[in-house]
Formats: sequence, C-alpha cells, structure tokens
Amino acid sequence: MDIRFDDFEISDRPRLLQLVNNLYEEDPGHVGSSDEKTDDTIKYLTNHPDGGKIISFKDGDHMIGYSILINYWSNELGGTMTFIDELYIDKSYRNKNIGTEFLQRVAQDKSVRRVMLEVTRENNRTLEFYIRNGFKEVTNRFLYL
Repeated sequence: MDIRFDDFEISDRPRLLQLVNNLYEEDPGHVGSSDEKTDDTIKYLTNHPDGGKIISFKDGDHMIGYSILINYWSNELGGTMTFIDELYIDKSYRNKNIGTEFLQRVAQDKSVRRVMLEVTRENNRTLEFYIRNGFKEVTNRFLYL
C-alpha cells in the first residue's frame, strides 16, 4: 500500500460522490446527503479555502477514502477549531491504521487549537475508534435548527 492524504482535486469528484453515498448508506445521519450537497461543499471550499478542505485518501492513484474538514474560530478556545464533518474509508481498507494516521496528522497541525467531530448514536464501532485515538466525549449537547 502507498497511502497518501492529498488535497481534493476536481478529478476526484466522481469517486468522492461514491464514497459519500457509501458513508450515508452505512451510517445514515439525521439529515442525509446528496450529490448536490457534496457539489455545494466542493464549490464552497474551493472558493473559501480558509473555511476548510476536503482530503482525498489514496492508495497509489485510487481514492480509498476522504475527510471533510471545516475550520471556524472559537472564542472559548481563542483559536481555530477544526470540525471533522465527515471521515470515510472504503471497507476493504479499514483496520489498516489509515484512519489513525490521518487523525494524528490533523491533531499535529499547529494552526488548530482543537479538533471536534460527531458520531451517530448507533455507531458504537466508530465511537470506540475515535476514543482509542484520544477523543473524549463532552457534556455539551449538539443541537441544530
């Protein structure tokens, strides 16, 4: 395996759409996704690079996963937070430390004060993965309109 974490390129779009659909088939969220939403995300992050980025996980030239990272300023922390909006690795590449390596790279980014993410309540396997990688549950509740 020759695993790389590359900035998203528009040529990755068809495979990204497949992987996003796979994520939501395996772990349906409370809102869901669509190709249109993913295209809007690509467009937004292309036009607003300070807002975050999409990372393509590749084995050679084959895209095997992705993550969408969203940046925002936190007054409470006095610095930039990175929210891992989505992280997905193709089933055939799981349990090979790819996710762990990616999380370590994100955590080592000196421009980020804190990394946060959310996990669906039913997805205990993923919750355990994040806890093994140093994430801690907080007492705050995640709400949305």
